[in-house]
Amino acid sequence: MEDLFQMFDDLHFHLFVAGQPIPQLAIPESLLQVHAVPSDTANGAELARLHIPRTSFYLVRPDGYVGLCGLRLEAGVLDGYFVERLGVSAALSR
Repeated sequence: MEDLFQMFDDLHFHLFVAGQPIPQLAIPESLLQVHAVPSDTANGAELARLHIPRTSFYLVRPDGYVGLCGLRLEAGVLDGYFVERLGVSAALSR
């Protein structure tokens, strides 16, 4: 069990990915921390209890709010979020 509040006590964006492979991302680690939720019985039960789809992703901003979420993560969508919403240089997201 991880303390998510302690994990979020930083200036990073945190991407949680469940039930799918993590695509190749161009966002630098200095800005984005990626966390894979392992597909196992315990995690599946907990996701179901919380009504979170087994295949999903959540981008948590440094202020603790969810900035982006969905069922299938595509690298282009995440790159677009960082470029359009945050003004991150397109060169960094390629």
